[in-house]
Amino acid sequence: MTDTAGRLAFPTGGTNSAAITTSPFDALGSNLRFGQLSDETPFVVAEDFGRAMDYSSGRAATRLLDDDEKGVQILHTPGGPQPMTVIYEDGIWELIFRSSKPEAKLLKKRVKAILAEIRRTGRYVPAQRQPEVPSTFAEALRLAADKAEEAERLAVENAALKPAAHSWTELASAEGDYSVADAAKILDRDPVIRGAGGLGRKRLFDLLAELKWIHKGGDRRWHAYQRHVDLDRVAERARYFTDPDGVRQTATPQIRVTAKGIADLHRRLGGSEPVDYAAEDAPASQLELTGGTL
Repeated sequence: MTDTAGRLAFPTGGTNSAAITTSPFDALGSNLRFGQLSDETPFVVAEDFGRAMDYSSGRAATRLLDDDEKGVQILHTPGGPQPMTVIYEDGIWELIFRSSKPEAKLLKKRVKAILAEIRRTGRYVPAQRQPEVPSTFAEALRLAADKAEEAERLAVENAALKPAAHSWTELASAEGDYSVADAAKILDRDPVIRGAGGLGRKRLFDLLAELKWIHKGGDRRWHAYQRHVDLDRVAERARYFTDPDGVRQTATPQIRVTAKGIADLHRRLGGSEPVDYAAEDAPASQLELTGGTL
């Protein structure tokens, strides 16, 4: 069964009757097969893209996506038409955004180029570059100089990627989670975020709600969506208080932002410097200890 865009209902199964031809695309040493649906929606083979983004498999990558960001299509392969899991355009950007690889910025630029070409021509045709053979000594010197300049440019690009890699390494090794107020302080240390007016506790709560990481329940208190708890972006911490009769009671859980969640928010907000995640995690306020509204 397919929807109006020709996508398979996922994960209930079924296949498209007509096999789709994909085009190979070399990105950062990975061979990615891209294609296009009848409604011109681009897709990439999940196994290829998942491994390029450093997931153990295509299945590991697609587990993080919503149903409308992935599907199954019949593709032409050397062994004949075969059903293969694919990732649609929205899912492609979701995985690029999530990626902890410093190369993700470079891959993002490549993917933009290939999707633009697919929309323009219906397929991707890599540029065929002829090998340069100098015919004179002067041309040989110029070619050598060009290659030296290219090597220098790549060295500069790689150096620029190191801070992001270092930042992620620190974040990935961090343990625990942070109150929304402290997460806002951490994010506000970035000059770009601070220059845009900063966050603060209330604005960060509003942003988390807008991103649908959290919501207000029937008790009008904040609760985390389970999907983003599973994605290790936010957490809930149990809290307790003692009532006037001396009985220990359970208070409303406190929303916490994980190190991964802070890194995610830092990218979304256009942070320009490595995240200084050392939290100023002050003792919980009296309001938090007594289960007040957060």
